[in-house]
Amino acid sequence: MPVLVQYEVSPPDPERFITAGKKFIPLIQKEGGKVIGAFRLENDPSRFTWLEEWESHDVMHNATEKHGDEFNREAGTEGVEWVTKVWTQAL
Repeated sequence: MPVLVQYEVSPPDPERFITAGKKFIPLIQKEGGKVIGAFRLENDPSRFTWLEEWESHDVMHNATEKHGDEFNREAGTEGVEWVTKVWTQAL
């Protein structure tokens, strides 16, 4: 079942986060994810949400296990709290 995954984070260094995000988009795509984009909260530009579409929660989870720690190191988000929401298609 396809899922939309929404990650929310406030990285300490937003530009480092954006740079890492650009680097990791091809890796996400290689693992089967479709990156919809990263967005900044209009009234708090230190807050980001990142949206991806995956064929299943399991496929997303496997990719996160494979690349998540490396992304956090490069993005400067190690130890930073992420909020992850997994949405299933309703229509």
